Amino acid sequence: MEKEKFSEILKSHLKKIGITQRELAEQLNMAKSQLSNIFVARERAGAKNAPRIAQALGIDPLWLMTQGEQGTPPTAKVVTPAITGERIIDRLDRYMDVHGLTDSEVTKECGLSIGLLNQARSGKCDIGKKAVEKILARYTDINRVWLITGEGDMLTTTDVVTLQPSGGTAVYNIDATCGEASRPIDFASERIIGYVNLPNVSKDAYIIRANGDSMQQVIKDGDWIAVREVKNYDDIYWGQIYLVITPEYRLLKYVRKNKEDDNAILLRSENPNFDDMVLAKSKIVHLYVVENILSLKIQF
Repeated sequence: MEKEKFSEILKSHLKKIGITQRELAEQLNMAKSQLSNIFVARERAGAKNAPRIAQALGIDPLWLMTQGEQGTPPTAKVVTPAITGERIIDRLDRYMDVHGLTDSEVTKECGLSIGLLNQARSGKCDIGKKAVEKILARYTDINRVWLITGEGDMLTTTDVVTLQPSGGTAVYNIDATCGEASRPIDFASERIIGYVNLPNVSKDAYIIRANGDSMQQVIKDGDWIAVREVKNYDDIYWGQIYLVITPEYRLLKYVRKNKEDDNAILLRSENPNFDDMVLAKSKIVHLYVVENILSLKIQF
């Protein structure tokens, strides 16, 4: 990728749609200095950042990465963020207002530095990538793209979805129990009942139904969840919701660090009527992270 030509195309398109480098950096959750280096051709965008920049600008990533030689050129009608210049902290504040969350609750539940949210509001610092990931790991109904870029809806919910015979994310005739169950889980192809195309839901995920009330009100009985298997337990995001499979149980719980024993984890319910559980890591047969909670009705 020729960085000088990439820079010129980027600057031209940014001017056309009327947003600044600072606003784009905030949408991308990227350091302003890094984006500035890309704009003045001191640094390459790279295979990781170029598609993110293209998505934020609403243009074809292939067109941008090939400097207009391939892909679909942008039209005059470009979709810009709903609120130009709105920061991640501003969108987080909107989410907190909807859910009645306080700074102290978010700080504690996400493990953020004390005072970070107020500092971000005052412009003294940015929330930062690590803090954003902690927030998304804890509040799984937040639309990742919306929080980072302002595009799309606040929540990852859909009202009615019709199953398709192919393509998209597979939906399985499997129940994930918000309680206890001794049934094994098997994502065999014969258990697929159809496919759906939903924004921000990976096509590599498994969509299954949640039953039970231990995770009310976060996961309601009958909600659909998109899960992805975690092979390395070092990749666990503490405080995130996981589907934990043991020889005896199938559990949907928050997974917390067990401070008393590194070889065990703490499983916590949202419903206060359920007690915490301590589970040895050696008892885990399969572990799936809950990437999306889908409060939707699927039409067969």
